[in-house]
Formats: sequence, structure tokens, C-alpha cells
Amino acid sequence: MSEILKDIQEWRNVYNKIFPKGESLLFLMYNLQPTGITKSLFSLLRNLINEGYEVKLLVCVRGEKDLPSPIVPIYLYNSENEMWKMIGSNTIVIPFEQVYDRVVAYDGILSTWLATYLKYVNKKIAWLHAPYKISHVGFEAGYVREVYRHMDHLVAVSYDVKQTYLDALQIEEAHIKVIYTKLDSQIIREQSRKELFIKEGLVAVSVGRLVTEKGFERLMSVHKKLVDEGIQHELWIVGDGELKQELKNRIHDLGISQTCKLLGYHDNPYPIMNRADVIVSASFSEGLPLAMMEAMILHKPIVATNILGNREVLKANMGMLVEDNEEGLYEGMKLMLRQESLRKAYEMKLESSVPFLFEVGR
Repeated sequence: MSEILKDIQEWRNVYNKIFPKGESLLFLMYNLQPTGITKSLFSLLRNLINEGYEVKLLVCVRGEKDLPSPIVPIYLYNSENEMWKMIGSNTIVIPFEQVYDRVVAYDGILSTWLATYLKYVNKKIAWLHAPYKISHVGFEAGYVREVYRHMDHLVAVSYDVKQTYLDALQIEEAHIKVIYTKLDSQIIREQSRKELFIKEGLVAVSVGRLVTEKGFERLMSVHKKLVDEGIQHELWIVGDGELKQELKNRIHDLGISQTCKLLGYHDNPYPIMNRADVIVSASFSEGLPLAMMEAMILHKPIVATNILGNREVLKANMGMLVEDNEEGLYEGMKLMLRQESLRKAYEMKLESSVPFLFEVGR
């Protein structure tokens, strides 16, 4: 208990240093597509607005599926082609001259690079969401170091992510702070009760973008193996992304169309998660697993690969960490699906825990 409260106080001190009271803030995003980064941004913006900050949001590219923002965004370009044409001609026009106390480049090196062009800002901050090697594929370390050199602060979403940047860029540890995404547990629980999913039998749910690093292909293989062994359950996958058609084809090829469902993207996934008997993360890589944190707030048993991000969130045995391969996922899911007493034990541990670090400021 005292250790967690100490961590919460440390988190609050860092938060107040990055966002001093009374200062105006400008956030930069590449786009507002339905990703965990966008959701975490909106959660942060709502908290800052509620705390009385003046906040603006500047977005590089307008997308077809942009999520509704808690504040009206200012778009720089209507398409990627328009943006790259302007960048190629070295013509970047920022549509205002208001002085902001701080700019926050929230979603990667492109928005950080754009932040270096802003003249009317006193302090510049870059947010780091994923391990260095995942976030900077194709970028030379020297170039990345030079871009981040212009930032007054770097903020990592977890201590694991922070360490990957320290190792890769050899920068001073004091230059990188850690701030977990803040989640409103009351809103999540209220939204989880807005719909009721009535379904007999066991249900495993996995939430995330349909991309390679989320490991849905191997999760489907594990599901197929468990069903073939007589462990009857359904696998629901919530999310959208570039692998949608490939995953549909895989479901067909594996012959699991009756038990594995692609449910698409949901603005409110919490009723689906609330129906789950177990939440599964088969990811190869995570910075700070937002869906897992939401599952913890809903007191759901979790099976997750033992990777950066996952193990930081599930420390103190808050969920089951398994080896980062199909066999590990298979053994973990088999145990969790077969043993109701094990699921209840994890539920009780989550229910009886003190506020999680990512619930601070409720």
C-alpha cells in the first residue's frame, strides 16, 4: 500500500512539472485515427481541461475515420499527399501566431519534428508511446537524437519504454520522465453497463488494432487448438486495421468461423470486455497496454504475453503473464478457461487492490 501511494505521489510530482498550473498547452498529432494513442490523448485532454488548462489541438492530416475529439482540432492538411507536397517544397505554414507556454508532440517523431518549427512556444515536450525500435523503424539514431535534442522534456508512457530510449540514444536519464495514461475508472465502469451481452459459455476477448504486432494470428491458432481439444469457448476480437481481410481469411482457413468473431472497432468496447470471462493480449510489443489497463479497472482476469509494457502493468501478479509464444498463450488460456476458481482469484485480487497508478487524479 505505502509503495503504491509513494509511486502515485512521484507520478503527481512529474505531472505537475510537465504541466504547471496556469500555462497554455498546444498538442500536436499526426492524425486522430482510432488507436490507443488517440484514446490516451483524449483521456489526457479531458483531464487537463477539467483541471482548468487552456488547451489547443493541432493535427497534421485529416482522416476519414478520425475519432471525435473532446476539443475542436485545427487541421494543417486535408490529405497525406498535400502534407508531403508541402514538406517536399519546404513550405510549412502554422495557422496561428499565438504564444503557447508548452507544445506537446504526442504521437511520434513526425509531430516532434513539426514541433521544432514552432516559434511561439516556450517549452517543447515529446511523448514516447512504444519501445524505441518499434517507433523508429527506418530512422537513423543520430537523426532521432538530433530531433529530440530540441525538446525540453521527453515523456515515456512506462518505465520499460523509457529504458529503451536510454539504451538506444544514450541520453541523460533526467531528460526522460514517465507519466502513465490517466484513465477514469468511474466512466469506464458506467459505460461497461450501457449494453448487456448475453451469451452462454466461456468468452475470451482481445482488443486492439488489427496489426501484426498485436499477435492476433497466433491467438487464433491457440483458439483453434483449444476448441479442438474440447475446451469450448468463443474468441471475440475488437478492433479494426490493415490486417482485417487477412484475419478474416485466417478464420476461414482454420475453420473457426463459428467460434471466432471479428467485432470491428467500437467507440465503447467496455460492455464487450465486461462480458469476457478472460481478456487476452497476444502482443509481440506494447508500450503501455491501454486495453489491459481498462480490463483491470473492470476486474477481468487477464492472460498476457510477458513483454515490455505488459509486465509493467501486471506487476504484483495482477494478471497471468505467459511466455511470448504460442505455447505460452496456449498453456495460459487453457488454465484460465478451465479453472473458474483461478479466474475468481484474479477478479478478487483486482477488486481488492488500491487505486492503480493509472487511476491517479480521479
